Amino acid sequence: MMMFIKTCQALNLVSLVLSMPTNILLQYIVYKASSLAFGNYTKLMYTSAVNLQIFSVLHTFLTPIISIQKNVIFVFSPMNPFNLEKDVVRILMACYGASYCFSLVMCALTFIFRYDRVCGGPFNFHKNTRILIAFILGCLLISVSWALIVYFIAKPTPYIDDIIAGPLNTTYSTSLENVTYVAAVYQIWCSGIMEWNEMGILLGVFCSSVIIGSIVTIMVCFRKVMKKVEHLQSELFKAQCIQAFIPISMIFLPIIALLTLPIFYVNGNIVFSFVNVLLAIFPIIDPIAIICSVSQYRAFLFSRPVNPYEEAS
Repeated sequence: MMMFIKTCQALNLVSLVLSMPTNILLQYIVYKASSLAFGNYTKLMYTSAVNLQIFSVLHTFLTPIISIQKNVIFVFSPMNPFNLEKDVVRILMACYGASYCFSLVMCALTFIFRYDRVCGGPFNFHKNTRILIAFILGCLLISVSWALIVYFIAKPTPYIDDIIAGPLNTTYSTSLENVTYVAAVYQIWCSGIMEWNEMGILLGVFCSSVIIGSIVTIMVCFRKVMKKVEHLQSELFKAQCIQAFIPISMIFLPIIALLTLPIFYVNGNIVFSFVNVLLAIFPIIDPIAIICSVSQYRAFLFSRPVNPYEEAS
């Protein structure tokens, strides 16, 4: 299955080549086409676009592949073109995790912004830049915490080595010596006795809480906004649906599902690795969805007249 790894590497490279100009295009359109009605919403889009570019670079460099074997979920990187020390690659993988986490919480913050703007919430993000920056820094703090947990808890152990060494060889035609991995295990079996791995559980609970918390935030804000404007603007409803469905379906639910599978002792299957395809193309799809769902950006891109009623959707 070395061909699978090479295919992932090629796909990631193509995704990088496409995602960089796509996000730059979004930033340019945001700069040129955003009206005063958008307010600080443009800062959220700039921040998210920059993070997606960082995410795409790290994804291409590391080619992280997700797999599950028995009670272990692990992410390994077969890439090391500069012969970096494994500890350095693990730091990069932790940064990759932080960038992924930042995408989650920034998506949730975007919906909080819309709720605050449309429903007259308490934060006044639209005009109060300091409060918005404080929330963005809060998102960054959560992301740094994700990175630290991945680096210090999801580290290699002899127990995990014994479980994944065989599948790496038979499924991916590689070896422990040629990859760098991070892993989570919730239960440890020793001499037929099961023991709970408290640190692994902490990792799973933290990561799951961030993902579920982001989904709940998005859905609650979505519902409140749509109850407020359902009689005013159908386009906002369509934009909300698109901008909620894409991240939830591509980067939220697949990962939360994978985090739960080790509980059921699911043996390694290459099908789980196709989640990497979703992660690779998300930095391309997300900015395109934003451009297409916001009428001012769409009008600017295609040089069409702008709808006079336009909010930051």
